[in-house]
Amino acid sequence: MASTTNTTPDPQKVFSEKINGRAAMLGLTIGLAVEVLTGKGIVEQLWSFNIASKGIDFSGLLGFFS
Repeated sequence: MASTTNTTPDPQKVFSEKINGRAAMLGLTIGLAVEVLTGKGIVEQLWSFNIASKGIDFSGLLGFFS
C-alpha cells in the first residue's frame, strides 16, 4: 500500500525561486549582450571590473545587504 501525502509548496519559496531564476537569466543575457558589444567574455568583464574597482570603498554597502 502506497502512502500518499498531499504536500503543497510554500508560496514564498516558489516566488523566491521565480525571482532568483529571472535575475539569473537577466544577468546572463546582459553579460552576453556586453560580450557581443565589447568582444570581452563574461569572465574577462568581471576581471576588468575587479581591476577597475580597486581603491573603491564598498564597505558602505555591507549594511545595505545585511
